[in-house]
Amino acid sequence: RAGQNTLETNSGLAERRGRFLIRIAEEQLGFRGLHGVRLLDAGCGFGALSLYFAAEGASVTAIDPVEGRLEVGKSVAERCGLDVRFFRGRMQRPHFRDASFDLVIQNNSLCYVLSRSEREAALREAFRLLRRGGGVVIRNPNRWHPFDPFTGVPLIQLLPPGLATRGAALLGKRRSLV
Repeated sequence: RAGQNTLETNSGLAERRGRFLIRIAEEQLGFRGLHGVRLLDAGCGFGALSLYFAAEGASVTAIDPVEGRLEVGKSVAERCGLDVRFFRGRMQRPHFRDASFDLVIQNNSLCYVLSRSEREAALREAFRLLRRGGGVVIRNPNRWHPFDPFTGVPLIQLLPPGLATRGAALLGKRRSLV
């Protein structure tokens, strides 16, 4: 059920989120659209954004640790003839050569890397993979929003992760340690 909700949410928001991320790459990093850009979508989930970026002209490589999610994106990419390659992998240890990409996107994915050392590894790897003049765009839930983005419970996300998870359970809500 959670996977279906994630698929519907991300598919419905892909165009709006994609436009926003492209605008950041343009305004903050100097990109001029995505035509010809070699892009890594790190933590791509079902691949909705990967597909959007490919439709906007990027050559996309997408990674996610959950193999089953990748099948959705692969199917759409093949059916629509989009330039996206999907691989099972973690952003902390991607198996790509140095300077392979112009742009690395971590959209709503770095927050799922829980330990500090693993987050640092994911960031180090993102920069290792960049070509000269490339950039990284990171978008994550804002814990200062009045409602927890995962449960809808007000302010619970301000608690330490373990307490937030236990508090959500007391309210009948499931929450990870994100």
